[in-house]
Amino acid sequence: MAGERSKTPPDEVNILEFCGDLVFALEHDPNIEHAIAFASKHLDSDSRLWIEKHLAEDVFTERSLSLNFIGKLRRKELVSVFQLLERAANKRGLDERKILLDRALENLLSSIRKEINSFYEKVKLPNLIIFGIGILVPLALVLLFPTFSFLGGRFTLLQAGIVYCVVLPAFVFFITNKIDQERPRCIAPPPVPLKFNPTYVSIPIFSCILVVISIFQLGDSAWLPAIWILVFSTSLLLLIVGIGPFKLRIKVEQVEEEFPDFLLEMGMSIEEGKPLEKAIADYEKKNKTPLTSVLRKIERNIQFEGTGIIDTVMSEDFKREIPSRTVHSGMILLVSAAEKGRRSAAGTIIRISNHLRKILELKKEIKDKMSDILTTARALAIFFAPILTAFTARTYEVITSKQNGFFQASFSKISLATVLCVYTLILSVLLVDYSVRLEYGKDAPLRCVNIAIAMLTALIVFTAGWIAGGLFFGFLLGY
Repeated sequence: MAGERSKTPPDEVNILEFCGDLVFALEHDPNIEHAIAFASKHLDSDSRLWIEKHLAEDVFTERSLSLNFIGKLRRKELVSVFQLLERAANKRGLDERKILLDRALENLLSSIRKEINSFYEKVKLPNLIIFGIGILVPLALVLLFPTFSFLGGRFTLLQAGIVYCVVLPAFVFFITNKIDQERPRCIAPPPVPLKFNPTYVSIPIFSCILVVISIFQLGDSAWLPAIWILVFSTSLLLLIVGIGPFKLRIKVEQVEEEFPDFLLEMGMSIEEGKPLEKAIADYEKKNKTPLTSVLRKIERNIQFEGTGIIDTVMSEDFKREIPSRTVHSGMILLVSAAEKGRRSAAGTIIRISNHLRKILELKKEIKDKMSDILTTARALAIFFAPILTAFTARTYEVITSKQNGFFQASFSKISLATVLCVYTLILSVLLVDYSVRLEYGKDAPLRCVNIAIAMLTALIVFTAGWIAGGLFFGFLLGY
């Protein structure tokens, strides 16, 4: 079954880190087959099987790895990168190989930067459409309800619920999902899994019981407390599931940011003649950072359990402690390079450090650029949409109360407020999830925590807007 799945090229290969690992591996060992095997170790099983299958075909038939492999991977823009890597692997001279590897990395970064800039320009118009669907259309519809009734039509609560809670969110979901599918698959989040305990199911069950009780006790006025109970319990569940992995996710980012400096210091220490174990111990004593807490465990394993560095780095415990492809690859190459002669090991490690720093700088540049275009979506989700829909609901309430029998309202003010509140919550979930997916990829912990916070914030803003709107219209109109 796995063999059958491996016939399809992987769409979710993290090209930036995959090609970065190829450069790192070729710095250590000028063998393109070994480098691809090393770089594919951190991929998911289907992607790894696909790459290993076509790698074996190319080696057996002696075809060009660069043209054939990249052609199958559907990334034609990376042909020049693979050609340079292949040429570097065939060069005997160290200086020539370094020049080719530097050019390959620069071409890779330039290609990805160009792809991101093109995508950045492409999503500006869809973001405006999302703004129109999210704010302008709902506002216009509410103001048209009394006019529609005056003309003899009848817009029921069911129809309003379908439009606001099904049709409009479906349009937003379709547009955001289409944009996400076009997002360049050049970076991916660390593989931090969520941990779900079956006992967590008690939270939504208990909240549903509270909602039923509140409806029986309060009647029509229970709409806002009922929504508060449901939203609070859902947010609590998401936070319980996601907060632990989210903290680990933040730790991984901090460790990755520090890692190039760590490699640079290791290279300089090895150049001075220090053993790797001593260099790691000295770094751990001088610094108090998230990375040093990981290094402390490595040092403890070496001292008290007699485990070698490479065994510790490749252990499942270490992978669970820091689920980072960057750190795992870097540590393996660090240990492997340290086994060489002092001068060659130091040079290899320092060059890998410089390459990694450039890759991390591009990652930060991509996130900053995505953040620029997503600021509007986030603000729309948690502030503008809730406050405007709350005031819109109050506007409808004022219009229907001042009609003096001129036309008949289609449904009660409480019913419309409930529909608009639910719509606001759905919109906040869709837009915040869209923002996270576009900026970070399919990052489950980040999505859980951000959605939980967005739902609570949107409900707080809607409630405040509902109260403020009532006071505002009451002051102006004596309502």
